[in-house]
Amino acid sequence: MQGQQAVLEMVASGKPLDQSLRAIAEFFESCLPICLEITESHWLDTDGPSRRVLSRLLDRGFLLALDDFGTGYASLVLLRAFPFNHVKVDRSFVQGLGQSQEASALCRAMLELGKACRLQVTAEGGETEEQRRIHTELGYIRGQGYLFARPKPEAELPSLLREMLSEASQHGC
Repeated sequence: MQGQQAVLEMVASGKPLDQSLRAIAEFFESCLPICLEITESHWLDTDGPSRRVLSRLLDRGFLLALDDFGTGYASLVLLRAFPFNHVKVDRSFVQGLGQSQEASALCRAMLELGKACRLQVTAEGGETEEQRRIHTELGYIRGQGYLFARPKPEAELPSLLREMLSEASQHGC
């Protein structure tokens, strides 16, 4: 990973979002960029406490990814209206790769849309080498799925953050 920037990505969903975000902000302040993956249902809560906390974190340099891109009714509106850095194409679109031209066309179109909006784009659902090969052929440079790593339980977050912070400090952060 020499020469690449490490980023901690985490899904912002489920339990009280505000508590998780505050804990991260307090524990791990801007040594490595932290990218919060959030579904549009959380972001559309325009007046809720989660939206206020997210806005403060964005002001502090956190990155924001729109997770499950393509599945919500407002995905395209969100790309124009909010400061996302990243979109993650939902795995339901990539499951048909290699089996239908429509799946390839949709995945290629979502990649080009993300690039046109100057966003990083990740193909979710990478579970096999064949899927990784197809992602690469379509032009994706980022993938996510069990082929790469398994999700970690929330209880492991503090030790993971400590490990990353220790590693970052060894590199002058």
